[in-house]
Amino acid sequence: MTKYALAGNPNCGKTTLFNRLTRSHQHVGNWAGVTVEHKVGKYAADKSIEIVDLPGIYSLSPLSPDEIVSRDYLLTQAPDLVIDVIDATNLDRNLYLANQLLALDYPIVLALNMADEARARGIEIDVARLSERFGCPVVPISASRNEGIDRLMQVCRETCASAQRHRDLQLDEQTELALAQADAALPQEGIAHRRWYAFKTLENDEKMLQRLPLTQAQTAECAAVSERYADRARERADIAIANARYLAIDGAVRETVRLTENKRLSLSDRIDRIVTGKWTGIPIFALVMFAVFFLSVQVFGTWTVDGLTALLEKGQEALADKMAQGQVATWLSSLVVDGIIAGVGSILVYVPQIMVLFGLISALEACGYMSRIAFLLDRVFRAIGLSGQSLIPMIVGCGCSVPGIMSARVVKNDAERRATVFLVPFVPCSAKLVMFAFFAGAVFNNNAFVATSMYFVSIAVIVATGLIFLAFRKRKGVENDGFVMELPPYRVPKVGNVLHEMWEKGKSFVIKAGTVIFVASIVLWFLRSFTWRMQFTEDMSASILAGLGRVVAPLFVPLGFGQWQYAVATLSGLAAKETVVVTLELVGGAQMSAGSAYAFMVFNLLCFPCMGAIATSFRELGSAKYGFAALGFQILTAYVTATAFYWLSRLLGASPAAFWTLVTLLCLAIACAISYRLYRMQRRRKRCGSCAGNCAECFYNRNRVSGPPAEDPDTAAQVVADEDAGDASASPTQTRQESQATKKDGD
Repeated sequence: MTKYALAGNPNCGKTTLFNRLTRSHQHVGNWAGVTVEHKVGKYAADKSIEIVDLPGIYSLSPLSPDEIVSRDYLLTQAPDLVIDVIDATNLDRNLYLANQLLALDYPIVLALNMADEARARGIEIDVARLSERFGCPVVPISASRNEGIDRLMQVCRETCASAQRHRDLQLDEQTELALAQADAALPQEGIAHRRWYAFKTLENDEKMLQRLPLTQAQTAECAAVSERYADRARERADIAIANARYLAIDGAVRETVRLTENKRLSLSDRIDRIVTGKWTGIPIFALVMFAVFFLSVQVFGTWTVDGLTALLEKGQEALADKMAQGQVATWLSSLVVDGIIAGVGSILVYVPQIMVLFGLISALEACGYMSRIAFLLDRVFRAIGLSGQSLIPMIVGCGCSVPGIMSARVVKNDAERRATVFLVPFVPCSAKLVMFAFFAGAVFNNNAFVATSMYFVSIAVIVATGLIFLAFRKRKGVENDGFVMELPPYRVPKVGNVLHEMWEKGKSFVIKAGTVIFVASIVLWFLRSFTWRMQFTEDMSASILAGLGRVVAPLFVPLGFGQWQYAVATLSGLAAKETVVVTLELVGGAQMSAGSAYAFMVFNLLCFPCMGAIATSFRELGSAKYGFAALGFQILTAYVTATAFYWLSRLLGASPAAFWTLVTLLCLAIACAISYRLYRMQRRRKRCGSCAGNCAECFYNRNRVSGPPAEDPDTAAQVVADEDAGDASASPTQTRQESQATKKDGD
C-alpha cells in the first residue's frame, strides 16, 4: 500500500483536495481549524494509494496538539510521499512550511492550490523556476474546480517511483556551514531526516534531540555548535534560522512571482473594511446571527413544527383507535402510542428546523465569515483571558458539544485550552435548540426571541465566567499566547456543499432519534407507567418515575421548578439533551409560569451536558480532577444563573419591560468590565517615553509574551508581529501572528 500524506497551512484547501482524491465528504470550511485529527482514505482512481489528510500547521515546530499530530505523523509514520498543499495567492507564508518539509527524507511534491484565484488576482507564477529553486516538482491545481488533480497524481507516482533525492532550498552560507557542523556532531548512522535534526541541533531543541541516541559528548558538541551559530548571528539560533529561511523564500518568490496588473484592494478587503470595522463589525455580527436564528426558528421553524406536530397527533389518535378496535393490551397500546411514537415523534418534528439552521451556518462557514467572527471577538476574548481561537470550538459546539470540545485542541496555551473545554458546554447545541423551540411554543406563544435570547445568555455567561477564570489564572502569572488566524477571501458558498451539510446534520439527528432517544423513550415510558410493585398504572403520580423525581425535586425549588416532572426531565438530559423534551411530552410537564420556564431553559442550557460530552471533556482535560472540576463548575454556574433569573422575574412582578431592562443592565455591566480590561491592556502597551517604543519592556507589555522580556529589543521586534491588528486601519489578514521562530514544542 502506497501512502501519500497531505500537509499544508490551515485553510489551504487540503480537505477539499482530500475529498476530490478519495471522493469522500469530509467537512469543508472556509476557515482554519476544520481538520483536528488526520483522516485516511483510498485514492478513488487507484485503491492501492492511501491518502492521509493531516491537520493544518504553519511549521514543524508546533504549539497546539493538532499541530503535534501532523509533526509526529511525518516524523514517525514514514509516508511514501508528502504533498504540500500551498495557497498560490500567499506563497511567502506557505513556502515556510515547504522549506521545513524539504529537510525530511521523503519525496515532496508542491501542489499550488487556488491557482485560478491567483490568476484572477493578476499573480503569475513561474512554476518551472520555482521547482528548480526548491528542488522538487511543483504542480498548479484548483481543488475546488477539479483542475490539475490528475496531473498532480501522475507527478506524485513518477516522483515516488524515482530514486532521485530532492534538493532543499539552500540558505545563506553561514547557516549552511553551521548545518554541516551540526550534521557532523550527530551520530553518523541510524538517523533518518539528518538535515531536519541538524536544524533542531542548531535550534538546541532539547525535546527533539532526546529522540536521538546521543552520547554525553555528542550532546555537549551539539550545544556548542548551536551556541557558536548564535554568537555569529548575534541573535537566538531559532530566530536566526527563521530569518535565513524567510530570506531564502523571499528571494525565490521574487524570482518566480510577477504581478501582471497593478495591485489593488481585493473585493474581500473592501468588504472587510465594513464587516470587520472597529465600529461596524460587532453590530453586523449580531444582526447576522439574529437573522440566522430568526429565519430558522421563527420564519421556517414555526410552521414546520406546528404542521408536523398536528400530523403526529392525528397519527397517534388514529393508531390508538385501531389498537383499541383490535383489543390490543392496554400496556402495549400505551407503549407504542404514548411511549415510542410520542417520544421519538416529539423530536423528529424539529428535524427540518435543525437542517435549516445548520444550512445557514454552513453557508457562513463556506463564504468565509466564520473567520471574521473569530477576528472580531479576539479582542473581547483576550479581555477575558482567552484568544479568538477559542471561538472556533464554541462555533463548532453550536452543532454538538462533543466535536466542539475536541476542537479545543486548536488552542495553543494549556490554560486557555482547559478554560475553553470548561466553557464550550455553555454554547447552545442543536439538541438544546429543540428544548428552546419546545418552550417557545408551549409557554411563550411561539416567540422566537425567547429561543434566540438563549444565545445571548450563553455569551454573557461565557464572558462572565471567563473573567472569573482570568482572575485565578492571573494569580499564577499565566498570559495568553498570540492568535494566528488566516482570513480567507470571501467565496460564494456552493449549493451542493451546503445541501450536503444540511443532509448530514438531519441524518445524524434522525439516527440519534432512532437509537438513543428510542431507547430513552421506552425506558421513560416504563418508569412512568409502572409502580414500584411492577403494576401497570395510568396514574403517573404513583409511578417509579414520580418517586425518583420527588427525591431530587427539592433541589430545584429555589429555581422555580420544584415539581418532580421537571426534576426527572433535567436528569434525563444526561442521555441526550433532546430527551428533556421527550420526558416533558411523556409526563405532561409544560404547564409552568414564564419565569419558571425561562429558569428551566437557562439551567438546562448551562448545566452538565450529555454523557458523550462529559466523557469527551474528561478525555480532553487529561485528568479526572479537571473533569470533575468542569462538571461541578457547570452545575454551579447553571444553578446560580437560573436562580437569579427566576427570582428577578418574581421580584419584577412579571413585568417584561422591567425584566429585560434589568437583563440589559447586567449585559452592560459585563461590557463595562470588559472595557476596563481592554483599557488596562492599552495602558500596558503605552510607550514609556524614554525610547521609540522598542525597548524590551515596551515590547513585552505591548505583545504580552509569556515569560521575561527579551534582553535584545531588536531581537524581540523580530519575534512577534505587532498586536494591534484589531484596529480598523489594519488589513484583516494582519491578525496577531507569532514568528515561526518563537514557536516552541507543545508536547
